Amino acid sequence: TQPGLDAATGYSHACALAPAGAVACWGDNLQVQLGTGTTSGPSTVAVAVPGIANATAVATGDFHSCAIVGTGSVSCWGDNDLGQLGSGTGSPSSATPVPVTGITTAVAITAGSQHTCVTLADQTAHCWGANGARQLGDGTTTNRSAPVAVSGLTAVTSSSAGTDQTCAVRTDGTVRCWGANWAG
Repeated sequence: TQPGLDAATGYSHACALAPAGAVACWGDNLQVQLGTGTTSGPSTVAVAVPGIANATAVATGDFHSCAIVGTGSVSCWGDNDLGQLGSGTGSPSSATPVPVTGITTAVAITAGSQHTCVTLADQTAHCWGANGARQLGDGTTTNRSAPVAVSGLTAVTSSSAGTDQTCAVRTDGTVRCWGANWAG
């Protein structure tokens, strides 16, 4: 992805790549999902997320945001009540980006309402955050504050998350999905 060509929308905010791999966000900031380091109210203009440079992709959930930075690490900011930031703790929200534990080779990222998944260079998928509907794909319903591998899934080229579900495209063109299945 080239800087300036990636954007994502959350429940009431949006983020986009800006020149030189910066990230800018706008909209609601109730759960500090704009990442500006402040708990100020909403912003009707895009504001830069301090500390993010060389970003290649962004993803937004309901009240959290994440970016792939550098050569594949990931940073997230915003609400963290269910481990959405992937920092290894279920600590309170963070108004500034925090690194996701153990991710160094991410090539793609997607976010659902309260979970996030990445595709790694080795073509595996890892997810973190809310897991009540099994949307992390680790065979449990335990929320995870650090990334876990999607069980039995290899040869992943990309993924996409919905509210409480996630799907991945594999190199052979097949699609695998996990999580909520309320409407089939």
